[in-house]
Amino acid sequence: ERDGAELRFSAIVVSYFAQPGWQESAIYVQAQLRSVGVRMEIETPERSLGNERFRQGDFEAFFRWINVGSPSNMEPYLGKGNPLGFESPRVVALLDRAHAALDPEARDRVYEELATIFRDDVPITFLFPDVWSWVAHRRIRGLSSPWRTDPLQSMEYLWLEDER
Repeated sequence: ERDGAELRFSAIVVSYFAQPGWQESAIYVQAQLRSVGVRMEIETPERSLGNERFRQGDFEAFFRWINVGSPSNMEPYLGKGNPLGFESPRVVALLDRAHAALDPEARDRVYEELATIFRDDVPITFLFPDVWSWVAHRRIRGLSSPWRTDPLQSMEYLWLEDER
């Protein structure tokens, strides 16, 4: 409560790519919030309507899968004119630097700065990680960074080491 008013908001949940669990995740979060006195209502619009509301910024909270593995994936959510209402010239500049960085270590330094901003400003609340397991041959190099663990998303940074 704040000034006698209950903390109450609605969260939009739409299904993505026929992946189960989105509604269940929202129900779990709803129950956890209820246990501390916060009331979260769940809205489940049809997918295209929900996505349109997201693009227009017409929501209080939104359950959405976000891939933060590359600047291209982060830009729609954290770049200029994003629907989250998060405005940070520093983040926009860092995303531009990450796009331009050819050196993987330079890009890693940019991601470290972005991680600091995410921790301090919390533009997005990550409710749970999307865990993927990858197997790569020992000759594949370039997957050493915590930001480049997905070989499919990081192809331009990978190389094969000669066997000797």
